[in-house]
Amino acid sequence: MLRSRKRSRYLKPRGVSGTSHKLRSWHPAVAHARRIRWHPAAKLGAIRRRFHGAAQLEYAALGGWKAFRNGEWLWLLIQKSIINCWERATVEPLLAMRGTADPEAIAAKLIAGAAKDSAVLGAVTAATISTDEIIAILGVAEGGGLGLPVNLAIAASAISAEAILLVGFQLQLIANLGNLYGVTLHPDEPGDILTILAFAIGGAAAEAADRAGMRIGSQTARPVAEIFLRTDVHALFERIGVKLGIKIFQRAILKYVNPLSAIGIGTGWNYIATKRVGELAVQHFRKRVATPCAE
Repeated sequence: MLRSRKRSRYLKPRGVSGTSHKLRSWHPAVAHARRIRWHPAAKLGAIRRRFHGAAQLEYAALGGWKAFRNGEWLWLLIQKSIINCWERATVEPLLAMRGTADPEAIAAKLIAGAAKDSAVLGAVTAATISTDEIIAILGVAEGGGLGLPVNLAIAASAISAEAILLVGFQLQLIANLGNLYGVTLHPDEPGDILTILAFAIGGAAAEAADRAGMRIGSQTARPVAEIFLRTDVHALFERIGVKLGIKIFQRAILKYVNPLSAIGIGTGWNYIATKRVGELAVQHFRKRVATPCAE
């Protein structure tokens, strides 16, 4: 009797023993995640296409050089992206693939994946832009000029595209972790996102967030802004977003100044920055859930 050539849908993944895999290995999202997990070249190609395509188009849509230099781009990006990030936020494939509902294990997986994507982005950017162009852009930015020479326009759009994609990875990570811990991100009040990004980036943005009463694990700044500062919370968020936008764009430029270590610094900096965002997001959402009046 000939054995059927039909493959079982309950194929056992490598390194898995017993029968527990049968409960989850058939899930289509799991199959897709397993196929791409071991192909870094595919991930590199996908990020490179986004870097040279949609992200550079987004640079113009966000206001170009002027918006990036004065920091307005980040607030605009958050407003445009938060709804899409929240709609795409899903942990079901990871829950199915890992066979656990433990949020700590899933959060670690989400953070590691976003950090790796950010590191790949750093390598792509470093291979695209020359040091001479970076130094020239830095000089224009520090000189206070709002205009940009034609010969630097392409390099400026590339640096800006890196900032857009890096923040995009981090926004999606925050949305995924919020979904995981059951904290809804409200499109009209991005206080959670600004709080996490501000304290992850540090500097003037963190100081402004601290003065506004924004704390990791606390509610958004609306009560403080309305009761103590007597100011419009939307304007408060926008000011913090501008400070963050300036800081992120400055770091995007400085990462690639040294030609001998641009790839190493770009990949390492992006990896650490995104990992830091993820770790702060986990702390923030844990405390939000543990506090009864958080929602």
